[in-house]
Amino acid sequence: MDNINIERNRGDRMAKDIVEAVRSAELDADQTEKDAYSKKEQIIKNAEDDAKNTSNALIKEAKQRAEAMLKTAKLQSEKLFEKANSEAQKEVESLQSKAKQKEAEAVKLIYSELF
Repeated sequence: MDNINIERNRGDRMAKDIVEAVRSAELDADQTEKDAYSKKEQIIKNAEDDAKNTSNALIKEAKQRAEAMLKTAKLQSEKLFEKANSEAQKEVESLQSKAKQKEAEAVKLIYSELF
């Protein structure tokens, strides 16, 4: 009977060890699942942050390029305006000179007709 009790105690102890091992494995699995979820959330957050930073950098770069293009266009526009204004001024001066010549000719013609 002592042998039976010893065997029974061993069996009980083995059963307890197995139950504890299963519980420990379940707790480990739960912790692993929680860790995996936390890592997943961190990876998603990092990806979102990276995407936002990349987007902001692209927007900043596009704004800088647009500003540079506007500045260049403004300078070109000012140069074209100055050139057109200069040409118009020359044309006005030429027309005024021609008008004075015609005026002098008209005065001579009128003067010769009168005298």
